This record gives sequence, structure tokens and C-alpha cells, in this order.
Amino acid sequence: MTYKYYTGMARSFLARRRYVFDRHRIVLVEGNYLLCKFDEWAEIEHLVDERWFVDVDIDISMQRVLKRHIATGIIHYLLCLLIV
Repeated sequence: MTYKYYTGMARSFLARRRYVFDRHRIVLVEGNYLLCKFDEWAEIEHLVDERWFVDVDIDISMQRVLKRHIATGIIHYLLCLLIV
């Protein structure tokens, strides 16, 4: 199975594909959309044995998002959108 690798730094899919082979016994993936039941995201349910949701306090979560956006430079992109 192939999949596209997403990086928050570029905010886009990288051209290079990654591969999951039969020899891989455990594959961990993370992301908000993995639990969605619409569009192509719904197909994930049939590809995995388990899906977990980690409940985090919203204030802690937003602090982590802001910290990550500052560290990756996304905050500059978002600020530019607000100014325009």
C-alpha cells in the first residue's frame, strides 16, 4: 500500500510516496481526519484494526497547536492571510 507523506512544515503533500509492506507488523498513524466517516477518510476504517481518540483539554490542545504553528512557520502564513 502506498500513501502520501504530509508535512506541516510545507502544508502540502510531498511528491515522494511512502510504502507499507506486508512485513510491517505495526503501523502508527495520527491525524484528526482518521476518525471521519465521510469522503475518502471513511476508507481508513477498513484498513486498520483499531482507531483511538485521545481526549485532551481544549486549552492545552490550542496551546500545543499555537506552539507547533510558531515552530513550523505556519503562523507567518496565517498572519499574512489575515492582513490581506
